Amino acid sequence: MSVPPMLEAARALAGRLAKPRPPAGCQPFGPAGSAPRETFFEGVLAAADPGVTIPRRVRARIAVTPTAPMQASATDDTLGPILLAPKLPWPMMRPLLGFGRDWLAPALEAKDAPEEFIAVMVSNPAFIEAYMAGLNDEIGREMRWRGFPTDQRGTVFDRFWSDQGAEFPELHTWQGTLGSHALGGGAARLVIVIRGELLLRFGTAGVFLQKAAATAPLSPLPDLGDPQSTLYPLFSGHLSGGIGYFGFDLTADQATGAVGGGPGWYVVFQEPPVDLRFGAPRQGASTGTSDLFALAALRLQQRVFIHAAALLGP
Repeated sequence: MSVPPMLEAARALAGRLAKPRPPAGCQPFGPAGSAPRETFFEGVLAAADPGVTIPRRVRARIAVTPTAPMQASATDDTLGPILLAPKLPWPMMRPLLGFGRDWLAPALEAKDAPEEFIAVMVSNPAFIEAYMAGLNDEIGREMRWRGFPTDQRGTVFDRFWSDQGAEFPELHTWQGTLGSHALGGGAARLVIVIRGELLLRFGTAGVFLQKAAATAPLSPLPDLGDPQSTLYPLFSGHLSGGIGYFGFDLTADQATGAVGGGPGWYVVFQEPPVDLRFGAPRQGASTGTSDLFALAALRLQQRVFIHAAALLGP
């Protein structure tokens, strides 16, 4: 009697399953109980190491020509990071101010804080970078928890003061201490904080720095002849209550002239050209000919200069 082909194939398969063979390259430990438990565990971990098993499986599937041999790097991880993260170009100072405006300037919310003041301050780079590092770490955890395919090393937030451009490099490239990674240098930047009627009435007034001329060390005059002597804000913003801040790519020593004995810089307040003016309207400009009226009504744009040394002190 002949055996049906299906039955013969089933018997052959059962025979193979009864005698399992280890995959190629696997070495048995020997008879049961012949190896110590520590050696057994170490052997299992070594055999299951993805750095060994994955390259072995890939090499078995890929044909490599003799002219292009496959070599494993001794230093680089062949399973590279993905660094997948969105970019949110938001100035992250705004969420911080939600906890209180005194995060921008100390004692800004104090009861005895003056209603009118102009202060020249310096930023705190170490605090800002610690804040930015914490933000990116927490958003990475949140994305991972919500199933976003990220390895939590990407930089989602890279600006603190303004939305004009990135202020910090990618977070995974930071190597130094906090406060030293900002693009363009980690020095503390000059920040002018203004509170009062000046910004309430003249919200579009210009605020910038003008370099002083080295003509008289005790009373240096503004250098108005060189366009390179004018420095405009790197970032700026306005808060409720007539509070404004203006940041400049300058250190406090450079502004006061403490570095190298220079004349320093002036803080300039310039009235807006097409808005409310600083001065009171002139009288008697409604009579006479048109040229007399134009002469009487003409007023040059006014500027107020205050040297940074007078605001920062010695």
